Order: sequence, then C-alpha cells, then structure tokens
Amino acid sequence: RNSNVAIFVALVSMVLLFAVKRLKPHVLVTICLICCVCVTAGIYGLIQYNLQDGDTTLSVTESQINAMTTGRYQIWQDAVASHADQWAFGAGSYEREIDERNAYLEERFVAAGGSEGQFVPTTLHLHNGYLSVMIYGGIFSTALFIFIIVDKLFGAKSLRYGEDIYKFERIEAIVIAGMIIYFLMINLAEPHFIGKRHLDFLLIMVAMAWNKYKTEEGIDDTDGKLSHKTE
Repeated sequence: RNSNVAIFVALVSMVLLFAVKRLKPHVLVTICLICCVCVTAGIYGLIQYNLQDGDTTLSVTESQINAMTTGRYQIWQDAVASHADQWAFGAGSYEREIDERNAYLEERFVAAGGSEGQFVPTTLHLHNGYLSVMIYGGIFSTALFIFIIVDKLFGAKSLRYGEDIYKFERIEAIVIAGMIIYFLMINLAEPHFIGKRHLDFLLIMVAMAWNKYKTEEGIDDTDGKLSHKTE
C-alpha cells in the first residue's frame, strides 16, 4: 500500500515539475523530505504523549492509525517505549535495538501472566526509515542526517538544469527528482535509510551526484541556474 502511495506522489511531483517551470526539483524534493520528517515527528509525539501515564494500551486514534499502517504503529510504540531513556544518542545499532525491544516486550509479556519460556522474540525491524535513524542514533544524529541530505539536495547538479524547457537535462533532473521523492516516501513505512538494506540509499546518493561534471565542462551554476559559459 505504501509503495502505491509513494509511486503516486512521485508521479504527481514529476507532472508538477513539468507543468511549473519555475518550480525547481531540488526545492520540491526538499519540501517532500520536510513533510516526511514532520509526519514521523507527529507520530513520535503522539506516542510519547499517550505513554505519559505509563499505559501502553492503544487509544482509539492510535488503534485507527495502527490499522491504517497494518500494525506498524504498534511496532513504533514498542520501539519508542523501550528506548525512552536513549533519545539523545539512541540504541547504537540494529542488533542492540531489537535486543532491547525484545527485553521490553518479554517484561510486558511476563507481567501480563505469561511465562518466560512462552515468549516469542520479535524479528521485525522498525518499518520507518526516519524513526530508525532516531532510535538507532538519537536526536543529534537525526538532525545531522537530515541536514546532510538537505545540503546534498541543494548541491546536487543532477537536480538542476538550464532555461531550455525541452532540454534533456531538464527531463533527466525531473526523473531523478521523482526517484528521490519515491525513496523519501517509502521510508515512511520501510527502513531504507538505515538497517540491513543500504544499497538503495547508496543509489540515491549516486543519483544526486550524477552530472557533477557539468561545472567541469564549462557550465556555470551561479545563483543556482545552470547556463553555458561563453568564451
């Protein structure tokens, strides 16, 4: 389901970039990134708010979100609750996070009347790339991570083009922007930023570095606009 939504948003974004010439790919991609971060921050805030009284029972709103996200919200709540005291620097790694989450879940299972021998550890990752960075690395690492991505977006030659509306480099930039927006959206439900799958994140970084040779071949990008230099 999330993949379909990500594809739809990416296609709409590409159409918008084709239709509105003044709208630059790197700006639209950055707006998409900020929206995704805000959505994740909202979910994190809702979890923290509802855990204030120590009751882990999902509220009506949380149950609806959990159903809409096919059980992901419960995973997010367990991760946030089991690392509540590690908000600054995080758990440190995927393995440590899941070990600590399982210890928390086992404690709850035993408190509810189950026995330690009956507890089945979870093997599920966090199903959210933004939250994964937060839980693994803490708030400071997350802020640095987002800053680096935004910096790379605004410096990416592959997301910039000249004034010719039909020029191939414009089409290329819009297609790459669509790919990156799809990647940013899919991270709302899958941990492609961090965890055990790094190849797609690496490919996105490569895509943003594409066409770096432009400035080396006599194309000036002064004021963020690419144009051919004249001798």
